Order: sequence, then C-alpha cells, then structure tokens
Amino acid sequence: MQKLFSSKKILSLSPSPFTLIELLVVIAIIAILAAMLLPALQSARERGRSASCVSNLKQFGASSFTYVDSYDYYPPWAGSSSNGVTYNGFGTWGALFVDVYKMPKDILYCPSLNDKNQYDNFSEIGYGMNWRYVNGSECFGGKNSYIPAKHSEIRKPANTYTIMDSTEKNIISNGTSRVYAIASGSGMYGSPDAYRHNGRVNVLFCDGHAESINVANKNAPYQTLGEDNERWHGGRID
Repeated sequence: MQKLFSSKKILSLSPSPFTLIELLVVIAIIAILAAMLLPALQSARERGRSASCVSNLKQFGASSFTYVDSYDYYPPWAGSSSNGVTYNGFGTWGALFVDVYKMPKDILYCPSLNDKNQYDNFSEIGYGMNWRYVNGSECFGGKNSYIPAKHSEIRKPANTYTIMDSTEKNIISNGTSRVYAIASGSGMYGSPDAYRHNGRVNVLFCDGHAESINVANKNAPYQTLGEDNERWHGGRID
C-alpha cells in the first residue's frame, strides 16, 4: 500500500522563541526610544501647565479690573512685616483676593510649583505683585507707602507689569507675594521666576492681558524683563 505521508518530518509552522540576546536587544531599543520621547513628553506637559498658569493670570486680571472699576486703584499688595504688622488688613494678598474678591483659591497656585504646603496657608504663593510701582508704592515712602497706583497714573498699561511668576531669592518654584523692580538679595523681595516654565515668565499686564515671555538667561531674568524701567513703573513716575 502506498504511503500517504512522507517519512520526512513535517516542518513546524509555529515561531521559534526569542533568544536571550534578541530579547535584550528589543529591551534596549525600547529604552532608547523612551529616553528620546520622555523630554518631548515632559516639555509638552510643561507647556500645558504654563498655559494653565497664563489662564490663572487672566483671571487675576478680571478680578483686578473689577476692583479698578470700583475704586480706580489697582488691588493693593497685602502682607506682614517681621514684627507682625499687617498691611491692608491681610497677611498676604492671596488671602485678600480669596476673602474680599472671592477668587477661587486654586487660581493662586501655579500648576508648576513643587511645594503646595506653602500655598495652602498662603505663606508663599506662586505669583508676585509689582510691589514697588503698581500694587504698592514703596518708592514714594512715608505716608504713601503701600498705596497702589490709580489706573490713570499708569500711562502705558499694556506694557506695564502688575503680577507675574515669582520666586524668593532664586529658590526654584518657591514663590513669593511681591516682585521687586530691581535684583535684590533681600528675602523681603521676590524676583521673576524663569525656572518654573523652562525659561519663560508668565506676566499679567496692567491692561489685563497676560503673556508668556521667553527670557534669554534663566539666572538673570531682568536682562530680558528690564530693571526698574518703564515696564515696571508704566510712566507713573519719570
């Protein structure tokens, strides 16, 4: 009787398993691809946080102009001195905005900040006011200290800073309640925070619009934003 099947072995159609070396090569390729994509993903995530931060500042602007329309002054800076004296009745202007202007507390917190504990008790918030010229008036001294500018005093509101990302003495993502118009080593004053958004500082201007400004040097934001110049005082003083 003729054999129906060949005596030769039938080749298996099932795939052969990976060798250990092949598996290691695949893992290495995946690791390389992940390393290449991770910075892009982190950058995209930070751009989203920065956009949320700009949105926060725009809401600050809406609240600020509600105040300006009612009183003709920009919202006052509020804070406390080392001896416990409070200015404008509040220890921080964050508390002032929440309690008086009924702003949601989350608006005070930049999504890129690292330490939310400070924000929770208003000890350090993510944004600083232009304390010297707009939301306060330290430059005038005496009885006029801590009196904010009238809207009519700012002759170039579209170019004048009022609130921005802030840091205390270049501590990354720390935040402080006021920003000074010149670089200062004092812990009393904050400076623009260019680290938080990868070299950008988000700024609210006196006309209510907000911008994300790319600074040339994260270590020296005043090189881009200026120092004690027209963008800080807006023509309030000459």
